[in-house]
Amino acid sequence: MSVLGIFSTTQIMRRNQDHFFHPATLHGPGPLSLPGPMLVQVPYITKPPKFNPSIYLHYLLRFTHSPSVNFDLTLPPANTSTNHRGFSRHTLLESATKTPLSALTLISPHLSWSIEVTAPYGTYVTVHDVLDGIYRSLRANISSNDFRALRQKDQNRVTIAFEQRCLRSKKPEYERRMGVRRVDFLMGYTMFTGLTATNKGHDVWVLNTE
Repeated sequence: MSVLGIFSTTQIMRRNQDHFFHPATLHGPGPLSLPGPMLVQVPYITKPPKFNPSIYLHYLLRFTHSPSVNFDLTLPPANTSTNHRGFSRHTLLESATKTPLSALTLISPHLSWSIEVTAPYGTYVTVHDVLDGIYRSLRANISSNDFRALRQKDQNRVTIAFEQRCLRSKKPEYERRMGVRRVDFLMGYTMFTGLTATNKGHDVWVLNTE
């Protein structure tokens, strides 16, 4: 089942960067429209660190090599699909954790930036907030210093990921002009496989991709 059409998407150009980085030259989207969140009892499977057993992750977000959602981080969440039975419009509006939290921090060993996910209405983070927060954060442009900090081998892999993403885009020339984005630092591993707990706190999770 595709979630495309469940939510309307408003494209917002973010031009708060001074310039855009392109590997060859070394020059250095918006949230979905949603109704208010709804808290629904659902199964939570992935267990958190032992220091806070009251926090459990929503089943759509738990780490697995066969994830419940098909989410390519280079594409807006509206393109996400799922074969999970019982999925509905309200599933994405359920709390991301059994004990609702107002914010989550996502980290990745491949990124030097953390992804901050907050509840837009000041209530609790939903499943959709997590997916949308990941996408929007990874759409941010990088700087030439970010690129230079990589090893040569990784610079090459990021450049390849950038070129491949542009080729897959519906607007390849536009994406090239916009330059390298944070998602390219995942070096082509852009399929979401879920979140795993850390020992940094109940609100800090590892973003896993393949």
